[in-house]
Amino acid sequence: SGGTSVSGSDSDGGGGKYKRLWEDTSRRHKRWARHTAECESGKDPDAIGGGGKYRGAFQFMRETWRGAPKSPGGDPIDYGFRTQAVVAVAFKKRHGTSAWPTCG
Repeated sequence: SGGTSVSGSDSDGGGGKYKRLWEDTSRRHKRWARHTAECESGKDPDAIGGGGKYRGAFQFMRETWRGAPKSPGGDPIDYGFRTQAVVAVAFKKRHGTSAWPTCG
């Protein structure tokens, strides 16, 4: 994906940490993440919408992304789908699906 990775050498930006977190995510939450990302962006981790306001597969605002549980910070489009999905699921667990009124 676009941008430079701060931590880790794989394309996902978060290294093994996010791979493990995704593997530990329940099947139900993975299904929710795939469905929501498909609806929001066509599951494109580099998607930009709203004139740059909404970013990544889940169309996070930067401020929401930075404050979300498990977020690596920065810009969501600097990370791959798996990292974005881990953050989205953690956000959903804490705040519900109101951030995705149409797709969540």
